[in-house]
Amino acid sequence: MPSPPQALTGPASAEETAGLATRLRDAARQAGCSVAGEGPRFSGEDSAIVAGWWFGSRRVTYRYACDLDPSQRLVRFREAIVEVAQGLPPPALTFRHWRQSGLRYRESREDLWPGGHGRVRFGRLRAEVEAIARTAGWRFDLEATAFPAASV
Repeated sequence: MPSPPQALTGPASAEETAGLATRLRDAARQAGCSVAGEGPRFSGEDSAIVAGWWFGSRRVTYRYACDLDPSQRLVRFREAIVEVAQGLPPPALTFRHWRQSGLRYRESREDLWPGGHGRVRFGRLRAEVEAIARTAGWRFDLEATAFPAASV
């Protein structure tokens, strides 16, 4: 089994930082998330579950934020799931599969309701961002206690 690449030392160049930011943005888009922000800081979201009927609605949104620090070759990442219900949400069946190791939490959730379904995968984008950052020789920091702001 090959060993993971070692983190490079010294500050990253502007071209290297821009290239890494582009790869990370592309990964977020491929995961179905929006991308807002320019330069080394960007964020986004994915409204994965949207259920509604006459009496109310429910929306489950995955949010993330990514911040590249070229002086330390560090990628900081935050993510959260926000669920908002209005009125009386439609009845739904929710199936969850989760795994936790330390601060790293992964969850796959699927909701089924009359007239539709939706799925959210918490932790999938984080794993992709971490793999891309480490392959590029950058360190990865999961800020598990920070909440990502809503994207613009």
